[in-house]
Amino acid sequence: GLTYRFDEAWSVFGGASYDLENDKFVSKYAGVSFDCDCMNARLTYTESGAGTLAEPFERQIRFSIELRTIGATSFAAGL
Repeated sequence: GLTYRFDEAWSVFGGASYDLENDKFVSKYAGVSFDCDCMNARLTYTESGAGTLAEPFERQIRFSIELRTIGATSFAAGL
């Protein structure tokens, strides 16, 4: 995957997996991240599957947050 930091705390990221044998993308993801001394938060969109009638795309959006002194949690929803 690739990450581009456009500020001291903010960055965008993304990546993909490609099946060379079948000539198609298997999964893709993109998101935005905030990272500072006290916390880290990420919002990520993922898409996987073949995108066919037999195997439709599975899409998900996930939000995760980590408070460095307390702990971490995340929430995800299928689209």
